[in-house]
Formats: sequence, C-alpha cells, structure tokens
Amino acid sequence: MEAKAQIEQIGREWAELKSVLTTQAAEQKAAYGTVLGDVQAKMEGISNRISQLEVAAQRPVAGQVTAGEAKDASFEFAVKRLRRAGLTKEDAIVRIEKHQDAMSTFLRKGAQHLTGDQFKLMSVQDDTQGGFGASPDFEAGIIKGVVEISPARSIVTVRNTSKRSIKVMKRTGTFAAVWVGETETRTETTGLSYGLEEIPTHELSAMVDVSRQDLEDTDFDLEGELRGEFSEQFAYAEGVAVFTGNGFKKPEGIMSNAAVAEDVTGHATDVTYAGLVNVSHNGKEQYLANARFLFNLRTLGKIRLIVETTTGAPIWAPMAAGAPATILGSPYTIVQALSNTGAGNYPVAFGDFKRGYRLADRISIEILRDEVTQAATGAVRFWARKRLGGQVVIAEAIRKLKCSV
Repeated sequence: MEAKAQIEQIGREWAELKSVLTTQAAEQKAAYGTVLGDVQAKMEGISNRISQLEVAAQRPVAGQVTAGEAKDASFEFAVKRLRRAGLTKEDAIVRIEKHQDAMSTFLRKGAQHLTGDQFKLMSVQDDTQGGFGASPDFEAGIIKGVVEISPARSIVTVRNTSKRSIKVMKRTGTFAAVWVGETETRTETTGLSYGLEEIPTHELSAMVDVSRQDLEDTDFDLEGELRGEFSEQFAYAEGVAVFTGNGFKKPEGIMSNAAVAEDVTGHATDVTYAGLVNVSHNGKEQYLANARFLFNLRTLGKIRLIVETTTGAPIWAPMAAGAPATILGSPYTIVQALSNTGAGNYPVAFGDFKRGYRLADRISIEILRDEVTQAATGAVRFWARKRLGGQVVIAEAIRKLKCSV
C-alpha cells in the first residue's frame, strides 16, 4: 500500500511536470528542433513505465486476499450465520443487502438520512440484526428481597437436646401457708403437686433438584447460595411457628396457646391506650422485670400515635442514653409474624417470654447432597432438614391483647 501511494504521488507530480514541459515545448519547438522531440519521446516512455508500475501494484501477492475476495467471504459468512438463525438463503441475502445500504447511507450522509426501516435494521433488540455484538455486562450475584425472619430465639429460652423430646418437671399446684397459735395443733398443708412437661421435636424439610451442568457452569457458587436459602427459609418457618403454630407437626405458638390469658383493647378493630395498660399490668408483678411487648411494624406505627390521656405525651419513648425505646416504660420487639390490628385479631403480646416459652433444638440444619437419586436425569438433589420443638411452659408469664370491646 505504501508503494502504491508513492507511485500515485510520482504520477501526479509527473503529470504536472509533463503539462509544463509540453507547453514550453510548443513554444520553443522551432528553437530546439529535434532535441525537443527526443525529450518528448523520453517523457512518453516514463509515462508508460509509471502505468505499468501501477498495474503491478494492484496485482495480488501470493497468499493474500483481494478486497473483492474479502468482501465476498464476509458476505458468505453473514449468509451462513443468518441461515443458522432460521432464515432462508434468499431472505438472508435480502437482509444483508438492506444492512449494507443502511450502513452506506449512515457513513456517507449521517444518521439523520436513515429511514425508519433502516433504523430498525440496525438494532440490538434482535440478535440477528446486530444484537450478537452487544453483549450484556453480567454481574455474578443475585438480587433478593428481604425475608422477614422472626427474632424468636432472642426472646425465648433455647435448649439443645440429643433426644427426640425434652421432659421437665413442672409444678402444677401449691399449698397455702396458714397462721397458727403458739400451742395450736398444726395440720398438714396439702395442694403441692408436680407434673411432667414434654416438648417434642418436629422436622422441617426442603428439597431442591439442580442440574449438574447448572452447578458446573453458573458464574457464582450456586451450591453455597442454596445453603443460604435453606437457612433463611428454615429460620422464617421457625419464627412463624413459635408465635402462631398450632402444635401439629410443628411447635406450639405463643398466640395459639389457650392457657395464655388475654385482655381486650376496648375498640373493635384497633389498639388503645387502655388496652396496652391493661395487658401490661394484669399479670403478676414478678414477671415485669424481664417483660416486653411484641407486635409487628404496622402495629408499632399505630401505637406511636397514641398519647397518655392525662399529659398528652406519646406512650412511645425513643432510645436514650443507651437504653432501648419503650412503650409505657417497657421494651418491645418487632415480630412480623404477629397479626395486624383488626376485629378479633391478637396484634400485641406482653410478658416474660424467656420464662414463658421454651424452644428445643434437636438438629440445627443438616444438608445432604444426593448425586444418585436423580443421576439418570443429570440432576443433583439437595435435601435439607432441621428438627426442633417448642411450646409455652408457663402460660401465666405471658398475656395477649385482642381487638375487641
């Protein structure tokens, strides 16, 4: 290409020189005679030689592809690619020619001269129309919403066990002390009795099948992601059961236990100042030291709008000097598993939950990677299980608030 450019430059310079010399030759032909004729013959010889060099420069070198051949090869490649995408050869040729026209118009005149069809042709929305060359930037991660996991374990008593259940003695009755005189005959005080509280363990289970190729080719740790999902979903199911479980194949819920006493709000559908005072003061004094309120976030929003009837001050107090925020002087915990306010609902619980409820852990989380069961389908099966139980052990330590008059 450099030789060709130099030859073209020499040709242009020689053409200019030839024009000048020819003009001068015409003027001085008589003076120089045959000498000028010899010069002109030499000039024509040089011109012919330059033409020969130009032809030689355009001749392809062995092993190289001419521009025309490269264009033809590119055209054939594009046709084959479109045919693999499902087009016929004729449709592929028509589409390529339209693309070439659109590109030519764009390069020569600019985008403002493209027609609507030509804009559509040059689009990344269709892989066969340019989309193959516009690959997305893939981020190795997963966007996930928040799973509202209950804080049950932080407010109840948790006990580990290696057995199928936990049994613990429980006082079911007590005697009453009596006053006696100095020499009065003493009688036996009766009523002291004990029972056996049993907390059986139940099983949580989950199973996921994943193709072996998916495990091999995914851009992130898919197996690790599954383990995280198992843990998250088990924690969620456990939290719901601790507060609302019916005790059948799952823990007994605090709000489901019939022995837990209840107070009413005094309003058919909402929480009230009087209701919150009653539920927090109608229990035994000995449980107050470690007692707290439980309700969900929406109920908290309504409680924060309640003010004392005498002073007009909010019953909600923000955190201060390292102490937690309080309702009527008692701390609270957000539990999304509890119901919203509404007719007949139990949106609030109050009490010493560490004394009132016990959670029994048998097996934390066990995950089995099974490569045999689904081997014929090219899949790997992941089994996850967890064993735990829970129930109210001292009902009098807890009270619940019902939306009712």
